[in-house]
Amino acid sequence: GIPDKAAGAGASVGAGVGAEPASFTQGYHSSWGRQFSLIFWRSCVNTWRDKGALIGKVVSSMFFALFLGGIYSNITYDQKSIQDRIGVLFFFTINQTFGNLFGVLNAFGKEMVVVERERASKSYSLSAYYLAKMVAELPFNLIGPLIFGSIVYFLVGLNPAPEAFLSFIVILTLIACCAVGLGLAVTSASPSPEAAVALAPIIVVLMILMGGFYINLESLPEGIRWIPNLSIMRHAFEGLVVNEFKGVELSCKDVDTSAGDVCIKTGDEVIDRLFATPMVIFGVEGRFALMITLFIYMIVINIVAYLILAFSSKTYLKMDENKQRELGKSQ
Repeated sequence: GIPDKAAGAGASVGAGVGAEPASFTQGYHSSWGRQFSLIFWRSCVNTWRDKGALIGKVVSSMFFALFLGGIYSNITYDQKSIQDRIGVLFFFTINQTFGNLFGVLNAFGKEMVVVERERASKSYSLSAYYLAKMVAELPFNLIGPLIFGSIVYFLVGLNPAPEAFLSFIVILTLIACCAVGLGLAVTSASPSPEAAVALAPIIVVLMILMGGFYINLESLPEGIRWIPNLSIMRHAFEGLVVNEFKGVELSCKDVDTSAGDVCIKTGDEVIDRLFATPMVIFGVEGRFALMITLFIYMIVINIVAYLILAFSSKTYLKMDENKQRELGKSQ
């Protein structure tokens, strides 16, 4: 049977592989394909057997969706609603980033202790482990944003266009995937799970400050205007704002223009005020440009996490291999 915990992974991955040709195994107990398939299956079983985590993700997603839907259920498309819509959109980015980032920190940090030992015994390569883990846990990571987005979108009364709803769901899932990758990178770079938990809030707070909600990015000193590009929330927030306000007409009924009150008549004016320089990538602009940016961010942050993990593992693996040789000589 497949073991419930990672502690039994080495035996299951390396078991029954004596027939593998040496040219395919490259010093490991099995070929890369077999390593991937076994780790993938083990990760799937362990992920879906953890009913507490699964139920917790579903319940928390439904709770926040219903809670926010109740608070923002009376939003219209007048002048007062502009601030409300912008505020709730930014909270969406915070909610998805926090929930998925901190969900990784403790679990991955504890798992790495066992994984390093299994790798030292040549049970499997880091590439097979990392890729199999990512693919196996992807459905689990998507459950939260899919449930949350499907409920809160209609309760709040966001842009009714079908393509806007689909884009909203895609952006939320990309935020979740980016946050998971960031969590893996932070954990890989930290000496312990406790250190990762202490470091992550600092990174998230900096991302919030550079997200474009609390300060207009054009107001930043020129020397640090590149920093917001490192923030998940900056790209996610702009994507959600563009998706919500692009092409939308706003009412002026709740303001007195004859008394000099300013009336913002279109959603495009809202976008221009928040983001003077719209994102353009590969000749694509608008919400699709932000989706592409988040997808690239997800790829890059996972590559960074992998490289950090590979580099930080070398010392441990070398010490473990030397220890094995000494034990072999003593026997």
